[in-house]
Amino acid sequence: MKTVAPIVISIFLLTISCEEEIQNPDLTEPGPEFILQAGDAISDSVIYHEFDPYITVRGSRTGVDTNFYYLDSVQLDLNEDGNYDLLFEYYMYYIEYYCDRSGANDSVAVDCFPDADAFCRIKTNGNVEIALEQTYFGLMPKKFDLGDSIDSRQNWSVLKDKTRFSYPTSRVNWDSDEYTKYMGLRIFENNDTIYGWIRLNTCYSHCIEMYDYAIGE
Repeated sequence: MKTVAPIVISIFLLTISCEEEIQNPDLTEPGPEFILQAGDAISDSVIYHEFDPYITVRGSRTGVDTNFYYLDSVQLDLNEDGNYDLLFEYYMYYIEYYCDRSGANDSVAVDCFPDADAFCRIKTNGNVEIALEQTYFGLMPKKFDLGDSIDSRQNWSVLKDKTRFSYPTSRVNWDSDEYTKYMGLRIFENNDTIYGWIRLNTCYSHCIEMYDYAIGE
C-alpha cells in the first residue's frame, strides 16, 4: 500500500487541478469541467480553421455623399454539417437633412447634424449559443482575451434575432480595433456540447473582420 498511495493521491490532485485538463476518450460529451481557452488552436481536442484571406464584412457604398449606406453579411457553417451556425451582418448609414439657416444670427445658432449609425450584428441559427455579458447597453456578446476560459460557467444564450455587439464611439465591447479578441460560442450536436471561439475585429465599428475559429471535438 505504501507504493500505491502516492499514485492515488497524485491522480486525485490532477482531477481537481484547474491548470490541467484530463481527456477521457470514452466521453462523447464534455461535462461542466470541459474548458476551451480562447485562442487555443494546437490542442488535440480542437478543430482549427483559418480564413485565408480573412473575411471582411462591409460591402460597397450605395448612394451619394449626403445619403449613403453600407450593407453586407456572411453565414458560417463552423462544424461543417451542412447547416449555417452564425450570421454576421454589417450595416452603416449616413444622412444629411436639409436645414434652413436663414434665421441664424449672432444670437441664434441653427445647428444641422447628420444622422449616422453603424451596426455590427450577429444572429445564431439552429442550436448555437453565444457567451454574453452585461454592459451599459444590456446583454451583449462577451469579448474574450487570449487564454480566457470558455466553458459552461459563461452566460449562454441563443440569439434568434440580429443582435448588436458594437456601438460606434462607445468603446464598449467590440467597438475597438484589436486583433486578438474572441467571441465564445457553443454548439449542441446530437448528445455533444461543443465549445468554440471565433476571432473578430470591428475596426472601431467600421466593418467586421474574421480571422479564424476553433471548436472542440
